[in-house]
Amino acid sequence: MKFFDPYGSWSWYASELDPEEKLFFGLVAGHEKELGYFSLAELESVKFAGRQRIERDLHWKPRPLAECAGS
Repeated sequence: MKFFDPYGSWSWYASELDPEEKLFFGLVAGHEKELGYFSLAELESVKFAGRQRIERDLHWKPRPLAECAGS
């Protein structure tokens, strides 16, 4: 799964999900690129002008994280 900030350059690539905790593990590509955990609640809490800011990329096709890190 890929999430992105349409107003910025950040992307989150989820490779694993703990459905009970709603916690993802994957690549976070922002100022730096790093592997780590991020939560759905964190992504949903980012707002701009009262609207949700982070979106799920519905057109993204799964690929290895190494390829995501290169983009």
